[in-house]
Amino acid sequence: MEMVDTNLVPMELSAVSAGTIQVGGRSVRFVSCHPGSPHLGGEGLWEEGLSSLGTLSAYANSYVIMGDFNATINHARFRELLGTTFVDASEQAGEGFHMTWPSASVTAGIRLPFIGSVPALIEIDHIVYSANSGLFVGDLRCVQISGTDHLALIGTLEVS
Repeated sequence: MEMVDTNLVPMELSAVSAGTIQVGGRSVRFVSCHPGSPHLGGEGLWEEGLSSLGTLSAYANSYVIMGDFNATINHARFRELLGTTFVDASEQAGEGFHMTWPSASVTAGIRLPFIGSVPALIEIDHIVYSANSGLFVGDLRCVQISGTDHLALIGTLEVS
């Protein structure tokens, strides 16, 4: 690990941890994020969190930003964060959505007539990475992790 930050950019509700490692001969900055939820009056803090992440586009680093963005690809604020600097791995892969919320551990007790247990319904967890950087995140899949209300979105990083 080359450089570690416990709070890379200001975010009101959570720390934005980051670490830089060498991948394929280049430095890649991995960032963990969790902007607050936009529901129940939290929209302003959520927007500020996404805006803070968007400031990373001003730096020349290659980034992989992962976490619960509390946003779908259809949220204008999330698309604004992506801009022309970042891409969403799920959208880039062209495989359709990777539904991450809610996880089966949360919905196990919820049963709907004729449907059964409620499956994960939305993709709010993302892997975002620098566009035109020679990075590509593929082989995406969702994995059940006990004790969380989300499925983990995992992928394979490729460097060209």
